[in-house]
Amino acid sequence: MSFSKAVLQNGESRLQREFSDFAVLWREVRDHWKDERRNQFENRHLKTLGPSLERFSTSLRDLSESIAQATNDLRDDH
Repeated sequence: MSFSKAVLQNGESRLQREFSDFAVLWREVRDHWKDERRNQFENRHLKTLGPSLERFSTSLRDLSESIAQATNDLRDDH
């Protein structure tokens, strides 16, 4: 059985693109929504989104490397 890192890399790339698209849209909304409720929304829901995405991406890359290494270690030709 072979592991293709491409599946995880494609998923990570898609998530990054979607987040970038969201960030652009949020900036547009933010320019028009200038009150305390916006600040509350950002603090409650968006403040940790970027750092969480970065941690997830790092973990996904680590997982991909670990699976690739395990696959390599388990190959019959070793």
